Formats: sequence, C-alpha cells, structure tokens
Amino acid sequence: MTFWRVAYRRIRLSSGTFCRSFGAQGLIRIARGTGGITLERALKDISFYDVYAAIEPVERGALFRFHENPNPNCPVGRNIHAILDDKFSDIQRAMEAEMRKYTLEDIHRDLERINVLQEESHSV
Repeated sequence: MTFWRVAYRRIRLSSGTFCRSFGAQGLIRIARGTGGITLERALKDISFYDVYAAIEPVERGALFRFHENPNPNCPVGRNIHAILDDKFSDIQRAMEAEMRKYTLEDIHRDLERINVLQEESHSV
C-alpha cells in the first residue's frame, strides 16, 4: 500500500475537526462529495510545526500554561511564574524551532527508504 493511500485512509477516518483544522492552516483542501482531500502545499513545504499548529493550537501563545491563579500567600504560588515562565518560553521556542527543521517530505523519504529495505529483506 502506498504512502498516499495510507495517508488518505487515515485522514478520511479522522474526525471532521481534524480535517477542518488542517484546512484552516492551509495544509489541505477538502472537496465535498467525491472530490476528496488534496494537499495545498508540497510535502517539502509542510513542517512538523505546521502540523503541530494545526492539531495542537497554543492558547495565547503559551504552550505551558499552568497555575492560572496562584495563591499570593503561598511562597511557591507567589513566585512560580517569576521562576518558570521564562524557562518554559525558552523551551517552547527551542521545540518550535526544531519542529520547523523537519518536513513531511522527510517522513515520506524515510518511509520509502524503510519500505525498500523491508522489501529487500523479505526477498532474501
């Protein structure tokens, strides 16, 4: 089974919300009826970050949201954001930068390479 057939089946079986999210991010186009789903960009132009942003939208720009209303009378609560917010922001920026380095083309290329290796090992 080809990569595209597997991908199409996975997308087709996914919820409408998933497809709408990908469509809203400009990753896919959904044609009603028998039109199906098509990619809006080349695989090399869709990064892991693009997919992540489509399915895990970050609220108010912060991935690590926690302890929204800390107790000002608590020594941990009153200091938790001053201590952790900058660190979590740095971690988020690093993760997002790393995700932008990899594309769906990388996955496709790796999948094709693995398939060839598996076919060769089965033919021996």
